[in-house]
Amino acid sequence: MNKADRHLMLVLVAALFVGCGALSGDTGTARFTVAVPQSLASGITRVVVTSGGAAIPSVSVELAPTNGVWGGIIGNIPAGADRTFLAQAFDAGGALRFEGFASGISILADQTTLVAITLQQLNPPPPFENEAPIIDFVAANPSTVAAGGTVSLFSSAHDPNPDDTLSYAWSATAGTFSSTSEPFTSWTAPATTGIQTLTLTVTDSRGLASSALLVVNVLPEGEGEAELSISFNSAPQVTSITATATRLAVGQPTTLSALAMDLDGDNLSYAWSASCAGTFSDTSSDFTQFTPSLAPAGACNNCRLTVAVSDGRGGHNTGTVALYVTDTPPTTHLAPVILRSYRSSNTANPGDVLTYEVAASDPQGSALTFSWDASTGALGTPTGDSTHSRVTWTAPPCASGGTPPSITVTVTNAFGLTATRSFTVTGLPGCSVPGTWALTGPMVGGSLRLFSTATRLQDGRVLVAGGSEAQRGQCNNTAELYDPASNTWSATGSMLECRYGHTATLLLNGKVLVAGGMDEFFTLRTAELYDPATGTWSPTGSPVIPIGGWPVLLLDGRVLDLGGDTAELYDPATGTWSLTGSPPTSFQGPVTTLLNGQVLAVYSDSAALYDPATGTWTPTAPTIVPRFALNTATLLFDGRGLVVSGSFDSNAAELYTP
Repeated sequence: MNKADRHLMLVLVAALFVGCGALSGDTGTARFTVAVPQSLASGITRVVVTSGGAAIPSVSVELAPTNGVWGGIIGNIPAGADRTFLAQAFDAGGALRFEGFASGISILADQTTLVAITLQQLNPPPPFENEAPIIDFVAANPSTVAAGGTVSLFSSAHDPNPDDTLSYAWSATAGTFSSTSEPFTSWTAPATTGIQTLTLTVTDSRGLASSALLVVNVLPEGEGEAELSISFNSAPQVTSITATATRLAVGQPTTLSALAMDLDGDNLSYAWSASCAGTFSDTSSDFTQFTPSLAPAGACNNCRLTVAVSDGRGGHNTGTVALYVTDTPPTTHLAPVILRSYRSSNTANPGDVLTYEVAASDPQGSALTFSWDASTGALGTPTGDSTHSRVTWTAPPCASGGTPPSITVTVTNAFGLTATRSFTVTGLPGCSVPGTWALTGPMVGGSLRLFSTATRLQDGRVLVAGGSEAQRGQCNNTAELYDPASNTWSATGSMLECRYGHTATLLLNGKVLVAGGMDEFFTLRTAELYDPATGTWSPTGSPVIPIGGWPVLLLDGRVLDLGGDTAELYDPATGTWSLTGSPPTSFQGPVTTLLNGQVLAVYSDSAALYDPATGTWTPTAPTIVPRFALNTATLLFDGRGLVVSGSFDSNAAELYTP
């Protein structure tokens, strides 16, 4: 629980008596007594009781404390069925802390009725959720090492939880690392020979870890052989921790249950610990009981119970539940109530604007906040006051999956308790079915953009630049952006020159390098940069020779452009181009960067590797099927290269293993 007073309980006792004063024949008198735990008495400064019912007015009375007890007598309550009583307690700041409500109470003339109301608090605990990091690959070079030799290590990992950060830790049974905390490092083999195990452990910022193993055979100097064996160990995951009670008095036990899983099927062990004084019935079981022996300092979540889960193979994880240990019994609050709701229509056409409104109150009078959410479409800016909220919603072009759009308002009180109201809208056409094609929103300007480029930016948008207006006999220097989230296009800054048939490469700094191509009359030998942050273009260094048309981004951030029998490099750090080593044969086709940093080029039945470190090309094994034009080369996750098409008489695809 996030709030200590989540478990506070106020009890209101209402008793109706006959003969407690001068009453009419059909009325009764109610005596209210509010019991507040001693530790909370100073926190409550005002208690209000509102009585009412059908066909009678609602009347609110503020109780007064006497000797630390809130109480008083409410008289002249009309007799009848379905009478209601609302009790609200406020703190010194005027915030509604506790609330209780009783309805359907029958008040009989000359009879006594007892009404008990429990005041509730709303403040659900945050969900416990975390996923282990995923190691994408681990590579070692060379695969054979002599005693005292060096092995280069490469790795990549990501975390399914985007807010988590990753840390890397290399370890080995022997030998030393140049760095133990980087994804790329080197390992120096020990002087002794034999099998050595290298372990990479990737841990997220919340303690979940994954591991990968490399087994290296260290041979005597001058000869050797390395056998690479990679195994992956997924860390166990704590999926939930439950407690039968989260607000405890000293000496009161609570039963704990931890639920954990291991994707590898490993047997799990458990170890419980506490941040406050107390005892566990079993510290090594997933099911145990904890009894606090001393109330710790602090008034909110002052005792944290942690279970450490291990799989016996280096994988570990923890889960924690926070308790509130006190000497007083719990008290609870109530959720807010939505009194009225309004919608301008139940149906909509694409682009229609509908209006929604709700009115709400809090049983204990605490401040309310409103938040709106829509499954699709666009919400406007909400307006309203402390008890009302109004918003507009613009219908989308279609309803995805045949599911009507829904608009939901969530009302939250000062204690974190919520009430929701959802509205559904019908009448929209269905969106396209998965596995089919659908038109996007219209592009701006109506340009044909033949031989243009489309580049996916780091934020997910797509930059389309330049192109030829073939039917109009002119080229284009405009550019526009496609936003997949809204399915819309928008104009952005125009290029410095009109061009088509050019190349576009996304750089590591997020900018886009556009080079070469043609204008209406000539082949261009210029280049420029697009900055998504400002939506503007700026000139950069010109290529040494006209761009060949097959650029590829190197691992160090430079760009290699290959065309025919020449190649040149663009360095974003200096904004300059320079010639590099020429390939062993003329290449006219796409190239791809391998995981080891080298570049694979394929044309006809020839293939070659470019080494950025030396600026040289080396022939490699020829292709099985000759490929002359328009083939593709794609890097797979396992490090191999997939080559497709480009042959005049075969549709065979083939794989290149570095």
